[in-house]
Amino acid sequence: MFLGMMLFQRVNLLVLTSLLLLTACTSGDDKQATQEKPALSVNLTKPVASRVPLTLMANGSIAAWDEITISSEISGLQLAKVLVEVGQVVHKGQLLAAFNQDMVRAELEQSKANLEVAKASAEEARLNADRARQSREKLAMSAQQIARYLAEEKMSEAKLLAAQANLQAQQVRMNNTQVLAMDDGVISGRLATIGGVYNVGQELFKLIRQQRLEWRAEVNAAEINHLQTAMPVTITVSDVGAIQGVIRTIAPSLNPNTRQALIYVDLPQAISLGFHSGMFARGEFQYGDTSVLLVPQSAVLFRDGFHYVFTVDQQANGLFKAHQLKVEVGAVVKDQLIIRSGLEADQTIVVAGVAFLSDGDSVKVIAE
Repeated sequence: MFLGMMLFQRVNLLVLTSLLLLTACTSGDDKQATQEKPALSVNLTKPVASRVPLTLMANGSIAAWDEITISSEISGLQLAKVLVEVGQVVHKGQLLAAFNQDMVRAELEQSKANLEVAKASAEEARLNADRARQSREKLAMSAQQIARYLAEEKMSEAKLLAAQANLQAQQVRMNNTQVLAMDDGVISGRLATIGGVYNVGQELFKLIRQQRLEWRAEVNAAEINHLQTAMPVTITVSDVGAIQGVIRTIAPSLNPNTRQALIYVDLPQAISLGFHSGMFARGEFQYGDTSVLLVPQSAVLFRDGFHYVFTVDQQANGLFKAHQLKVEVGAVVKDQLIIRSGLEADQTIVVAGVAFLSDGDSVKVIAE
């Protein structure tokens, strides 16, 4: 009986000890649950579905639409006058420079005199030939004499034509002593110097026709299929500004070395806006629109080479658990970031403070 009582006491002691330990553990868990704190207080939002323009970016250089080389058309004469400078706007037919005309003028006057002599000789030969033809009917002149007069008539006519041609050539040389603008435009280069002696074909000026510039963009084979003539383009040059252009034409072939094609974009009034030939520019083509999801830039975290957003699930303790979600992003549209993939339109994400979150953190939601 004594042993039974001792055994009963020991069992009671073990049960009491177990109850105390269980109570202590339960108290600790409840205390831990009540003391759990969120890693961050956050606001939530959902992606916004929107239609945004499809754009294509390209680089290229600004160049003259058509640059004319104005060269010397006469040799051996000294340049007497230069009337224009680089950057000056000129009109078709305007005098740009002039060579010394003294020698050409003298040769021109000599050609005029030779023409008058040829005319007189031709008139005399014609009269002799007329008499010879009349004498042939009357048998008043020998056949040999008649043939000589008729031959002299033809020779005098040929000399008259030669004298006329020579006069025309001298007149052309006289005209070539004046260097004229071949079209409206702006002078982009000048090599002409007063006192210089130039040969035929030697460059004197360069002229940008119509003051027109164009942007020559380089695109690859995949990009060229999105473009077509008359499509608007926005061209931007650093420290100069932006200008609107229009695709004038697309090169029919690609460069076999670079596999790039040239897109020619007209830039109206570019010179007056401060753009110059040779500038490097970046352009944006808009070739349509598409439906995308937009989220605030602050909601996207860039970590370890990838982009993430954080979705949340509500827990039993009233807090929310954050889940890191990998996404693919696109361009920025009015402070919003395009999400290309990885996120659904009905999912809720953390708006800001994502840099302080890790996958599985508990957060407190302030507002949605």
